[in-house]
Amino acid sequence: MIGASGAEFRPPRANEVNQYVLVHVDDVEEHFDHAKRFGCKIVHPPIDMPFGERVYSAEDLAGYRWGIERKQQLLKSEHAEAAAAH
Repeated sequence: MIGASGAEFRPPRANEVNQYVLVHVDDVEEHFDHAKRFGCKIVHPPIDMPFGERVYSAEDLAGYRWGIERKQQLLKSEHAEAAAAH
């Protein structure tokens, strides 16, 4: 945990985000479907980000935000092109 020495730590207040936990999973869609099926509060459904990740966000019962993501794997040809460019 990162925070100021001696700072007060508390659960979030309504409509407030004071931290964000990021978790990497193998299959975002499967995780998202499981979370929805068990009543998780979905903040944003899965989307593809311009930097190559697929991510969704949810809020737990205590009000903390979670980002669930999968780093998209580059194809071997893309790796080769990137290496050749440097």
